[in-house]
Amino acid sequence: MLNHIALQINQENDLKNFYNAILGFEELRRFELNENLSSSIFGLKKKVDVILIRKENLTIELFLTDVIIPFQGYNHTCLNVNDREQIIQNCRDQNYEVIEIPREKSNLCFVKDHTGNLFELKA
Repeated sequence: MLNHIALQINQENDLKNFYNAILGFEELRRFELNENLSSSIFGLKKKVDVILIRKENLTIELFLTDVIIPFQGYNHTCLNVNDREQIIQNCRDQNYEVIEIPREKSNLCFVKDHTGNLFELKA
């Protein structure tokens, strides 16, 4: 059973503009991961603010950091949404990247926050 996923964000305004307003997540709490724990777990000797958000049964830990770590491979998070077209329009209105791939039955749709975290949207 999935407990949570963790993502890195580099801009705090992504929390309000992308995760809250567009994707519909609510902030649960904030805490600071101290330098020693950050170093022991992730190999980054730096304290970091962590914001816990939730929508329905999905919890995400957002690590707010200025450390830029390149994204690799096929990493993405897939969300089931009821209002996919509205979310796509909101992303476009706020200059978040939208990737739509036409297909016969239903287009594939992915959106990115400003850090580059990739979300697939399924209706």
